[in-house]
Amino acid sequence: RACFSDFKHNDENPDFVVIGDIGASWDYETLNRVFNMLMNGSKLICMHRNKYFQAEEGLRMDIGAFVAALEYVSESPLSGMISSRMSVAARRLACRASW
Repeated sequence: RACFSDFKHNDENPDFVVIGDIGASWDYETLNRVFNMLMNGSKLICMHRNKYFQAEEGLRMDIGAFVAALEYVSESPLSGMISSRMSVAARRLACRASW
């Protein structure tokens, strides 16, 4: 959330849901919360769609599978993708260009 501190947050009925890396915090409750936001009209944006990554302990599943699952169950196509390596100004420009 820190990289989006310039934007207003609305956890009840947001215009957009941005999916990023939250590591082991992914759980069924989080997926259902996002699913319900999408079913109520929120648009889905993700930081990337990686399938997995290499950690010290071995391969770990990344957010791509969660994004694909949310697209499937909500029948909401991905509205955009934002690279986490972009500056705030570049993210704003990308958001404006997408809508």
